[in-house]
Amino acid sequence: MAEKQNRVAEDVVEYFLFPPLSGNKDKSACVQELEECLSNYMTALSPQLIDVIWQNEGFKLRCVVETGQ
Repeated sequence: MAEKQNRVAEDVVEYFLFPPLSGNKDKSACVQELEECLSNYMTALSPQLIDVIWQNEGFKLRCVVETGQ
């Protein structure tokens, strides 16, 4: 069986942020906390990204909640 390769194109940057969360086990509370972090990150980063040329897509962050299992 062939293995799935998670490859990123050579001219792409992939990044992951793992913000410290409160430890609340409620998924909706986690999502709300992540969305607040996302908003804070975008507010802080936006002024620094104005002069950056984005070839295909603009700079984006999105929240991903996983169970960790």
